[in-house]
Amino acid sequence: MQDELRAVLGLAERAAPKAGFFDLGMDSPMAVEFRNRIVAVLGDSYRVNNILAFDYPSVEKLARHLALELGAAAYALEVGAQKDQESRLKSERKRLEDKGEDGVLQEVSGLLEDLT
Repeated sequence: MQDELRAVLGLAERAAPKAGFFDLGMDSPMAVEFRNRIVAVLGDSYRVNNILAFDYPSVEKLARHLALELGAAAYALEVGAQKDQESRLKSERKRLEDKGEDGVLQEVSGLLEDLT
């Protein structure tokens, strides 16, 4: 993020984390360019707000916001994956229970034959 800010503002060195973007010389077109650079860095992992630099006008505020948002997004993906796996396991268990003992033995026998 610091590199994107430096490139947009033409800064020689990194900005202080608490320095305001607009105090450093950012204007509206630069804010759009900065947002686009953040989008390029994050890819599809997070939908970046169009007025990002206005809502979080310093490196410190933006970093805190992105850390919270990306952490929440990663957690939601993990929870979703776990729920999908639990659902698949429950479906498979139900399928096997519906087959009954003889059906399961027959299925296992068929799998063993395929391996030999």
